Amino acid sequence: MFRSLVLGTVLAIGCSAGANAAVVQSQDVTVDGVEWRVSIQEADSFLNQRGLLEDQTWWGLEALAYDFASSFGSSDDHLNSGFGAYFAYAYDEGVNQVYNRACRGTYCYYTYFQDSGTVDRYYATAEQISPVPLPASLPLLLAGAAGLAGIGRFRKKRAAQA
Repeated sequence: MFRSLVLGTVLAIGCSAGANAAVVQSQDVTVDGVEWRVSIQEADSFLNQRGLLEDQTWWGLEALAYDFASSFGSSDDHLNSGFGAYFAYAYDEGVNQVYNRACRGTYCYYTYFQDSGTVDRYYATAEQISPVPLPASLPLLLAGAAGLAGIGRFRKKRAAQA
């Protein structure tokens, strides 16, 4: 439920990376019933793409980063020395360390490294491509409220006529 709420309220910014990033792979995935287009971008440094990566839906949420990474997987052996695309979810400025989830096939990893800016890495970004489904209980609640309001008006009208 919490993840669905996060997915519904956070706007993911994707495919708008800076000049240093090149999309090398793209794939549609479904996470918690919502469709996303995940793009893998090559970047020379996390810091050069920091704004874009921190705007991702999974930023700050390791479990959600894992859900995206496992839904995406990777069939590309050369991405990040065989680890697959990095779904960055945290950055520690004190030690200049980036924390990621990554999956290659069915094997998923927790990775972290210091961002030296000298090694090209492959990071994931996502943009939502399907609307967030409205919970069925909300329309029912609204219909019930409208029905109660109608009954109230009917009773007032009837009482005024009597």
